[in-house]
Amino acid sequence: MRLMLILGLLSLLGVGCASGPKVMRVRVMSYNIHHGRGMDSKFDYERIAKFVKKYNPDVVGFQEVDNKTNRSSGIDQMAEIGKFASMTGHFGKAMAYDGGEYGEGVLTKLKTLGVTNYALKCTPGNEPRAALAIKVDGGPGPLTFIGTHLCHQSSDDRTWQAKQINEHLKGRKDLMVMVGDFNSKTSTEAYHTLRAEWDDMMLIGGAVEPTIPSDNPRSRIDFIFARPKGKWRVVEAKVLEDNIASDHRGIFAILECDILPEK
Repeated sequence: MRLMLILGLLSLLGVGCASGPKVMRVRVMSYNIHHGRGMDSKFDYERIAKFVKKYNPDVVGFQEVDNKTNRSSGIDQMAEIGKFASMTGHFGKAMAYDGGEYGEGVLTKLKTLGVTNYALKCTPGNEPRAALAIKVDGGPGPLTFIGTHLCHQSSDDRTWQAKQINEHLKGRKDLMVMVGDFNSKTSTEAYHTLRAEWDDMMLIGGAVEPTIPSDNPRSRIDFIFARPKGKWRVVEAKVLEDNIASDHRGIFAILECDILPEK
């Protein structure tokens, strides 16, 4: 009894009771939605939302997102899909397009702490891109989640944009997960530029199936990256089967890392 009283007093005083690391676990997804138009030529936002909800992600990065364009009937796609998925939507403009905007989207069920949209430059005549970063409350601490889509027209631009992303985030030590359609196979300079500073979590998780099933040969060009390197673990990773809602397969991972208590 006396020992228990002493231990209780030490606990109240904050001495003699070292706490272990907290674990951040996050369910993340990436999906190129082909500006909302399915392989059956239908714009079915509820179908996209049902596909997303099936995997219960905390945060999703979308590529090829329209915001109030004529071709998608003036719809704010992130707001519409977010409504069906019961998640908060964010849009990041890459360029003006067809009476509206075109770029990146993020949906999250986590508390949003901040939003930054980084412009990614390109050579004249090619499409500009963006990297949409949102800071969310990951539970035991903040997490920066980034969704992006690199240039499909030029390998040189893809490498340049990969370098721009690394430069925008240079020196930051916070926990980050980045997803997207990088239009880059694992043999490319753009991929290796990113791998210098990010871990390929789908590779670590063994989920290396093609994400473009119609290609010949079929391509793995959609990735989930994380940093700091060596800190994150893969609980689960998989390429998702869907042949109707988009020309890409979605990708999904459950990631976790230890957050050490501050000294």
